[in-house]
Formats: sequence, structure tokens, C-alpha cells
Amino acid sequence: ALNRAKSLSVQMFNVPQPPCAFGVYFSQAENRFLIFRDLALNCGNADHVYTGSEELFESYQLSSKIKFGELSLNNIVFIPPDPKTLIDNDPNKNEATITLETLDGNASLKVKVNNAGQITTQ
Repeated sequence: ALNRAKSLSVQMFNVPQPPCAFGVYFSQAENRFLIFRDLALNCGNADHVYTGSEELFESYQLSSKIKFGELSLNNIVFIPPDPKTLIDNDPNKNEATITLETLDGNASLKVKVNNAGQITTQ
């Protein structure tokens, strides 16, 4: 989802009425994540967070055997044309971690993303 949102922000830059950014919203309580379009009449005033269903682009539910472990962000957006990366609308937040783990805790995968848009897995 992170790479998809990043890619969409670049692909959609030259379409009429492009969104201000594409992002991913993580809901630990609901065990799901959403790809969203950051919408605003003036992109200079965009809030860079998921604010409701009108911004929804795609929705994903984690498997019933997987849950979020550590989740150090709620929103990440990729702002075209660079794409500039913003974590939780905080220009000082340099990195975030998303950990997926099995319900029994026997296996996990850690995904890190930084404010340069680099995505790595461990």
C-alpha cells in the first residue's frame, strides 16, 4: 500500500483536478489500512491526513490471522510531483515503523518508512 500510494501520487499529477496527495491511513483498532486521496480546494491548505470517506481510494482488511503490532504512525502522504513524504502531518517526524505479526506472536514483519519516502522491510 505504501508503494502504491507513492506511485499514484506521481501518476496522477498531470490529470485534471489531481488530488493534493495520496496517502495511507492505518487503523490498528480495525486491523485495516486505507489508501486515500488528500483533497482540498487549495493544496496549500491540505491537511495531509485521512478525514473521511470522500477521500477513500482503496480499503484493505488484514487477514484474520494477522494484526498490527507496533504502529508508530496513523497517516503518511506522498505529495506530488517529488513525491514529498509527510508522516502524520509532522515535518519533524523522520521515520515510522509498521509491524505486522501473527496473532500467536510467532512471526512478524517490520516495515520502516522515512520522510524521504524510502520503504524497507526487516
